[in-house]
Amino acid sequence: MSAACSVEHCPDKPRAKGLCNRHYKRWLKYGDPTGTPTQDVDEIAVQRAMNGQPPSRMTPAERAAATLALHRQGLTGPQIAEQLRISRRTVQRIREAAGVAAKRDQALVASRKSAVLQLSTDGLTGRQIAARLGISDSRVSVIRRAA
Repeated sequence: MSAACSVEHCPDKPRAKGLCNRHYKRWLKYGDPTGTPTQDVDEIAVQRAMNGQPPSRMTPAERAAATLALHRQGLTGPQIAEQLRISRRTVQRIREAAGVAAKRDQALVASRKSAVLQLSTDGLTGRQIAARLGISDSRVSVIRRAA
C-alpha cells in the first residue's frame, strides 16, 4: 500500500484501490474519484418556483436559477425569499456567488432618502425623523451628510 492517495496532489492515506476515503467515496458515487456531480436544472421546477409554487425540494442549481431569474425581473431579496420559500440569507448567498449586486431595494433607499430630506426641511430633528421612518439615528445622519 502506498503512503499517499493515488489522486495527484492528495497527501491522504489510501483506503481502498489506492484512493483516500474522500476520493474513494467519490469513485463509488460518481464513478470518478476526481469528479464532482453535475447538477441539471429542471426548467419546469424553476418555472413553478418563479410562479410562486416551488416544488418541495429543489436542487441548489434550480434554486439559484430561480433566484437569479426573479432578480432579473426586479424583485427584491425579501420578495424572492418569500416566493421561493427560502431564507433571505440564501438569496444573498446566491447573489454573491453569481456576482450580482443586490438591488438593495433601490426604490426603498431612494424613497427613504427623499423622506429624510423632506422631513429635515420641515424642521424635524434626526431622532424624530428616525422614529417616524423606523430607521436608526445614524442612518438619518448618513443620509443628511450625503445630501
